[in-house]
Amino acid sequence: MKNGGTPLYWATTKEVVIALVELGCSIDARNFSGHTALHVMVQRDWFELVVALLSCGAGINLVDSTGIF
Repeated sequence: MKNGGTPLYWATTKEVVIALVELGCSIDARNFSGHTALHVMVQRDWFELVVALLSCGAGINLVDSTGIF
């Protein structure tokens, strides 16, 4: 992938997020910038997917490579 990351970064529905996590996709995997899927979904303002990631146990205190949440 161009920016790194996992299929979670490209999920567009909460059902897909949940299915990927249940299939073993690493919820806190980082892309080349140190962002997690949660960081990406917050940046995109995809509230439903943010809630889905949090419900699946995404880390809330992880920072990117610059030290920003």
